[in-house]
Amino acid sequence: VWDIIKGKSDVIIAVLDTGLDWDEEEFGPIDSNTDNVFTNSPEDDWVTWTNPGSGNDTDDDSNNYIDDFRGWDFININTSGGGNQFSTDNDVRPNHTAFWHGNAVAGVIAAKTNNSEGVAGIAGGDASIDKNGIKILPIKIADWGWDVFGNELVEWLSTADVQKAICYATDLDADVISMSFG
Repeated sequence: VWDIIKGKSDVIIAVLDTGLDWDEEEFGPIDSNTDNVFTNSPEDDWVTWTNPGSGNDTDDDSNNYIDDFRGWDFININTSGGGNQFSTDNDVRPNHTAFWHGNAVAGVIAAKTNNSEGVAGIAGGDASIDKNGIKILPIKIADWGWDVFGNELVEWLSTADVQKAICYATDLDADVISMSFG
């Protein structure tokens, strides 16, 4: 099948997981022109593409998520009085070096092929000819944290919050939603 196609950039797969290190070479445009991470084009670009906090603090696409240019961090949310959802950092990258499940799942799906790095995803495009693969929409619904006693733990969202994350993915026209809950 790879002789025919290695992924179509108009296909969006939402990955609801521990986040995605979207600035890693396997996904983002670090050392090439290929980028397999979804960008919400109605949102204003971040001033610094690796810094979600450099957005314009405006909900440009009126979906009630401020600066959701590369997905949304549902685990670190504060709800404002007006109903808009503000993440404390809206950074969907994993917060802990040992918590990379989201990267692994996204890598199987869309890690770039022919880029001499790590693995080749099922639909990762072809970096050797600057051809994008499918687009991963990263949605962070779990994180590494600590309890009040300083013990490490995994933080998950409630079922209601996961439902919001699913609605967010469908509102952004995700073709497929990946949720690998244990």
